[in-house]
Amino acid sequence: MTTQNTALPIIRSTDNIDIRVNEFFTTQFSPLGKFTDNDYELVKSFCVNRTSNEEAAASLTAAILNAVNELQLYATDVIEKFENSDTKVTIPLLLNASRKGTSLLGFVNDKAPPPTVQQQVKT
Repeated sequence: MTTQNTALPIIRSTDNIDIRVNEFFTTQFSPLGKFTDNDYELVKSFCVNRTSNEEAAASLTAAILNAVNELQLYATDVIEKFENSDTKVTIPLLLNASRKGTSLLGFVNDKAPPPTVQQQVKT
């Protein structure tokens, strides 16, 4: 019978769990970003110009770069599209494209209801 000092299952008695755990954690948190310093500066300057504080700009920069990386897009193309569109709609759409259904972001819908629908709503 093998003595074990862990709650993890041992597949083979000759396995060294410490080595497996160390291998997992040395690769788990390695950076996977595939963007350049220029991409970062471009996205950061875009976000700083459109937000009211540095923390919001930093969070938005990280979110956009993460979405661009996951979707395998080019940051310059994405920022060009943002420049020519309503960012209240396009930024959440980009971020939602890289998220699962349970964590989707909402966005402002400024469409006015038709008069017939508005008439039916009691005020």
